[in-house]
Amino acid sequence: MKTFDRAVLRAVYALGGRASTLEILGLLEHTSIARIYMAIDHLETVNMVQLETEVGGPERGGIPRLFVRLTGHGLHAARNLSNPLVQKVDP
Repeated sequence: MKTFDRAVLRAVYALGGRASTLEILGLLEHTSIARIYMAIDHLETVNMVQLETEVGGPERGGIPRLFVRLTGHGLHAARNLSNPLVQKVDP
């Protein structure tokens, strides 16, 4: 698993196993939302996360929110990573 994928996985874990992409961005330094989406796409491919859509309220103009949730496999992997809780990753 790539270093940045591990950082995203641990960020979701640190946020309780379910997090929005903006919450993940708030924990990781020196990165972009696009890079986070790329990591999420890879983590979803290897069955470590699942994407959930939540209906957006009037404050969001009805735009749905995207959440990332750890799967059982992702939870196990996040618990076993020996890196710090949230890594600082250089771009």
